[in-house]
Amino acid sequence: MINSRARLLVVIGAIIPGVSTSDVVISACQRISGKLASVSFDECAGLNMQPSGHHSVEGFPLLIKEYPPLEPVHSRTNANLLT
Repeated sequence: MINSRARLLVVIGAIIPGVSTSDVVISACQRISGKLASVSFDECAGLNMQPSGHHSVEGFPLLIKEYPPLEPVHSRTNANLLT
């Protein structure tokens, strides 16, 4: 289970010219896990985040994670009634 601080990492990272997407994420996760004892590198890297193309005011790349929309609640309820 991912703790709440790791969920906040969804907003950390970005694209640096000449650096691959995975390098940006790995570098960001190394910095984050080195600074926050509650977030391990594996946990951060396992979130499958992507660079957003933006940076913080301190120049830190901002990462994002997009989640697909959930199925409507009524569809799930109706499917359960049919089985």
